[in-house]
Amino acid sequence: MGSSDIELMRPFATVLEGIDRGRVSDEATRALAEVVEAVQQHEKAGSVTVKIEVKPRKGDSGTVEVKAATSAKIPGPDHTGVFFVDGGQLSRDDPTMTAMFTRTEVNGGSN
Repeated sequence: MGSSDIELMRPFATVLEGIDRGRVSDEATRALAEVVEAVQQHEKAGSVTVKIEVKPRKGDSGTVEVKAATSAKIPGPDHTGVFFVDGGQLSRDDPTMTAMFTRTEVNGGSN
């Protein structure tokens, strides 16, 4: 396919609008809006992917089946915590420090 053939092709956006009566284009538009909002809110990168699969239709030469899927990576807040490693286990208590209170004292009862 030469460059002149590409110039004669329908624009990508027009083809996208034609898939499933415009539903794929609408879905991608909504996903992009969600990503932009989340990127502004969380100041992290996001993305929208539109995957187009084209395959020949068996027994029907000259036609192809076009399948599309939209996905989005929407950034969110980080959920972090600091833990100590004690014997291969994660712990919120520093193993090098002596505990000020025992668990029963904190809960207000005895063993």
